[in-house]
Amino acid sequence: MDSAGFSQFRSFFFVNIFLSSKKEKGSNPQSPACHTGAIPFRYEPTVHLFGWICFKIASTQILLRYMRKAVALVLALSMLLPVALYVWIGGGWSYDIGLWYESGRIAHEQGILNVYRIESATPGVFAGGYFAFPLPWLIICELTYKLVDAFSLEQIAFAYLIRLLPFLAFEATTILLFIYTREMKGEVEAATVAFIYAVGLAIVNWITLVTLGQMDTIPVFFTVLGLLLASRDKIEYAMLSLGIGAAFKLYPLVIALALLIYAFRGRRRGLMRCAVWAIAPLLLVSIPPLIHDAQAYIGAFTFYSGWVGSVTLYFWVYSLLGLNAYLWYGSAMPAGAPLQYIPIITAISLCLLYTSPSPRDLSTSRMPSSA
Repeated sequence: MDSAGFSQFRSFFFVNIFLSSKKEKGSNPQSPACHTGAIPFRYEPTVHLFGWICFKIASTQILLRYMRKAVALVLALSMLLPVALYVWIGGGWSYDIGLWYESGRIAHEQGILNVYRIESATPGVFAGGYFAFPLPWLIICELTYKLVDAFSLEQIAFAYLIRLLPFLAFEATTILLFIYTREMKGEVEAATVAFIYAVGLAIVNWITLVTLGQMDTIPVFFTVLGLLLASRDKIEYAMLSLGIGAAFKLYPLVIALALLIYAFRGRRRGLMRCAVWAIAPLLLVSIPPLIHDAQAYIGAFTFYSGWVGSVTLYFWVYSLLGLNAYLWYGSAMPAGAPLQYIPIITAISLCLLYTSPSPRDLSTSRMPSSA
């Protein structure tokens, strides 16, 4: 037992002694209450009840204190273990890191708006895929390359630097998940969710972030932030957050569409404004490359249209059907490629979301009737 717990137990002990002495005085045959025929007050049950309450309060506070320490420990592990991994192998090279490096070099030497056209015209150099993302991440690649080139740093420095922003986004997402779950469930559940995301999902997160050097944690951060804002009924800010995430990778727009359907069922007021918030960041960053070379820029986004990621629902559907999930390999799309399953699965998912009850509906159904 720590010092605070001992102090609480000591206070409980002296309260018992004090009330016990009161009980003895009240039960004295010589007291006026006994001689006047008044009903004497029974102190013994009161002492036991009050003592039990004091003990429960003291033990609960001690338990809560140790639970908070355990929560802090789990959260600290969730934050520090990825740091150790980043320091350990964050300088490793991969195809994605090489793609970021070459894209930054081309942007630095030949202009950032020419990257899409140059890389799409050299499939031999970019056999595993070229830069096919909106402009903000390309700007970060160019700035990182400029920094490494200005100080004559080695490529390992570029690998560490280009992974830094996605790593910070990963850590920030862990904190957001902790905050969101704590508001919905409690601190213990929040620490568990943070640990599962930061450590338990190591196969997905650590391989994607550190081993491969991808930047998916940035749109993931803005997606989680958008969902957190939506849970607080700040739907416009949620749409803006999802729109910023879509300025790095397009899939947050799917989340934004689903959220709009979920939030504006049966009403249209404010729908258009929220939709503009969601699409505005991507449109703004796309204006320069669209003006410069619209065909190359749009072609970059359609280059992977037949690819099905290995951690998506579509991958498992394709696998069960015996279909090739990696249709983007090769110079041309195979004849009869089953791309029709993608919109079908997406439509079914949106229908399930649309027909599910909203929290507002559930809270209304639980309200007692006025009758």
